Amino acid sequence: MFCVYCGNSLQEGFVFCPHCGKALNVKTDDSSDAKDNLSASVNSQNSGNSVLKAFGVISILLGPIIAIYVGFDTYQSAHRTYSFFWGARGAARHAENALMDTMPILVLIVAAGLIIGISLLVAGRKK
Repeated sequence: MFCVYCGNSLQEGFVFCPHCGKALNVKTDDSSDAKDNLSASVNSQNSGNSVLKAFGVISILLGPIIAIYVGFDTYQSAHRTYSFFWGARGAARHAENALMDTMPILVLIVAAGLIIGISLLVAGRKK
């Protein structure tokens, strides 16, 4: 007899699987339904893991990309704004200051992307 959820062999008379802890539907070794249920269960778990891992990788990659975009946009808009009033040197100085002012936000964007991505990767591994 085999567990339909994890596939481990069991002794007769078990109500719960000692390996995965799930309640058992009693099936015999010869039952093709048990094998079909096991393969369907494994396939559905693998597809769920793949989706979580994919979202994890995307999240890890998007955090720095968004931070770079926001930082570049902040620098460019500050440079355009201040170049009219302060000239090229003054605009560069003010644009750098504007970028430094937004640096904590940029770090938070990257950190959030990493935390979310790593959490999804770990969740995809545990299932």
